[in-house]
Amino acid sequence: MAAVPCAHVPRRTWLLIALAGGAVLVVVVVAVFAAVVSGDSVADDPEIEAQVEAADPAEGEVVYNDVCAACHGPDGGGGIGPSLHGLAGRMTVTESHHVVTEGRGRMPAWGGVLALSEIDAVIAYVRQF
Repeated sequence: MAAVPCAHVPRRTWLLIALAGGAVLVVVVVAVFAAVVSGDSVADDPEIEAQVEAADPAEGEVVYNDVCAACHGPDGGGGIGPSLHGLAGRMTVTESHHVVTEGRGRMPAWGGVLALSEIDAVIAYVRQF
């Protein structure tokens, strides 16, 4: 008669092993979710910062009024979308560029809609609020 592998391990031990494995899985899933939601994975990009620095905020105002004001309010004070007042103190230029380009939460991605120069200009404009 062939031996049954691990037949000598009590059921209670297997239950504890399964619970511990499940707990580890939950911790890993929560950590990954928190990293994705926080948006902290965007590293500063000197090229993007230089592009935004060189952009024309007056052009950004036109873009803002055309596509952003409907959600963020005519003066950037918020509405459907959050207030953009004080954005420069809450988010780096690169983070702002990433959010506008890729979207976040309910905000759609504008990377396929706006030209890169328009994105740079609108970021230069809203960072003045």
